[in-house]
Amino acid sequence: MNIIGLDIGGTNIKTGLTRNGRILSLRSLPTRAFLSKDSAVKQVMSAVAPWADRAQAIGIGSAGIIDSRSGIVKYSPNLGWNNLPLARILSAKFHKSVRILNDVNAVLL
Repeated sequence: MNIIGLDIGGTNIKTGLTRNGRILSLRSLPTRAFLSKDSAVKQVMSAVAPWADRAQAIGIGSAGIIDSRSGIVKYSPNLGWNNLPLARILSAKFHKSVRILNDVNAVLL
């Protein structure tokens, strides 16, 4: 199964396409959080788009307080996000299963 992985930080959004845990491709984009929270969300979508047709799911690690059950970024000071339903936004856009958790917890997994 192919999965898109994202590490969303205040400076960069790092993405990778994986198959069965093996990295197939990597990419990095500037986050642009300094412009607006909408700009950062658009950058996340831009990071996912090139691989969306090849992946079955999306996994996200993001800085801040994350409600993993509901897929909501409760608070991310680096991104200026408050109560952003990021998993739902991406799922609706790309028609994929999306999971999100705090970036530190993602690294530990």
